Amino acid sequence: MNEPPGDRSGKRRDVLLTFAVAVTPARDAADLDFRRRMLAATLASLFAQTDGAFRVMIACDTPAVIDFPPDPRLEIVAFRSRSRKSRRGAHRDQAARMFAMARRMAARGGGYFMPVDMDDFVSRDLVAFVRAHPDPNGYIIEKGYALDGVSNRAAPIYDVGAPAGPFHKA
Repeated sequence: MNEPPGDRSGKRRDVLLTFAVAVTPARDAADLDFRRRMLAATLASLFAQTDGAFRVMIACDTPAVIDFPPDPRLEIVAFRSRSRKSRRGAHRDQAARMFAMARRMAARGGGYFMPVDMDDFVSRDLVAFVRAHPDPNGYIIEKGYALDGVSNRAAPIYDVGAPAGPFHKA
């Protein structure tokens, strides 16, 4: 199931998809603990893929925030934060982290690139879907679920609507 890239003959398969997670620095100890738990849950969803032809890159200031067992498909990309004092600065910092990971992925031969927030959960069949339905233009996720962390209840989000726009931009 959750095998490293390769096929049954033992030949290595190329990495089909790179999940990219940009982790911003925590504000305090409570925030750091929350971020560790959310990131660990997100990583668990990514590494539960039924097709192992993926890698996970995490761009962060402090690798100590990662609380996940070692895996050769997990790569930490050291990234020093810029000014995040404003909302605009935080968005620029996030975009710069994603760009750094995309550049690294492209230097290794490319593939599909999927930005993932550190509080996202991804279907375990996503990489298998991409393999079965290759598209040179990539994909847009149009539907998803929102999870209430307090009640542990999930509900579908079909249309985020204005002003947030479509689901993939929410």
